[in-house]
Amino acid sequence: MPTGAEEAVELLEAVREDLSAVSLPLALAGVEQARQDARNAVAQLDDYILPRYRSLDAPLLAVVGGSTGAGKSTLVN
Repeated sequence: MPTGAEEAVELLEAVREDLSAVSLPLALAGVEQARQDARNAVAQLDDYILPRYRSLDAPLLAVVGGSTGAGKSTLVN
């Protein structure tokens, strides 16, 4: 029986396959943007989401952002 993470990977892989199969063949307004959005979603899954779910024991990847003087260094240190 798959764990929660394994099940999530299986579901995400299925979503990735479905998105990569999207063709949107009709020449309608906004279709190019929709095609690009589907390609971008597949790229995000391939480059970031799936690798992280496959390696849950990998170090945390986090971004601490904010304006100058907001306390980023204080928070991290």
